[in-house]
Amino acid sequence: MRTIWKVVAAIAAILTAFFVARSSTDKKKFKEDVKDNKKKVDEVKKKSKVVKAKKQATKTDIKKTKAKIKKTKASVKSTKSAKSKVAMFEDKYRKVL
Repeated sequence: MRTIWKVVAAIAAILTAFFVARSSTDKKKFKEDVKDNKKKVDEVKKKSKVVKAKKQATKTDIKKTKAKIKKTKASVKSTKSAKSKVAMFEDKYRKVL
């Protein structure tokens, strides 16, 4: 009976040693993966900062352009009266028979 318990204990010890060795290699791989992921996250953050800066610059350019367009439109004369005169002239003198 004692030999059976010794064999069972030995098998349990072997299985435990196997699982411990396996888990330590899994931990090493996990740590490496975490380091790689942190590097990738840092790269993405750097790129996103550049993109945000460009986006902000583009927004300011758009505001300046809108202001310039508004100023230009304000200085342009209305062509409404000229169009109506042309329409009246065409109706009066350029009728198709």
